[in-house]
Amino acid sequence: MADDDVLAQVLRAAGAEDGYELRTFHVERGQRTVQVTVMDAGPSAGAQRYMVELREAAGPAPDGPYSMGNPAGSIDEALNIAHWQEFGPA
Repeated sequence: MADDDVLAQVLRAAGAEDGYELRTFHVERGQRTVQVTVMDAGPSAGAQRYMVELREAAGPAPDGPYSMGNPAGSIDEALNIAHWQEFGPA
């Protein structure tokens, strides 16, 4: 079953009109571990389907860098417009 079908089934079962899938990754950027969360609102969201959230994965989470990107129509675009500079040089 495709991921889009799973989201559609979850929305139907919940009686919900809107929802999204989250996928989380940890990446090493310089001396920091960054938690990258990709939000996928499904194909019906069109140009606002994907958003990327970045946060420091280790250390004082409430005080560490945090960034919520703008919505985008593709994962590539969402990742490219994320505010990686908040986490120092790569």
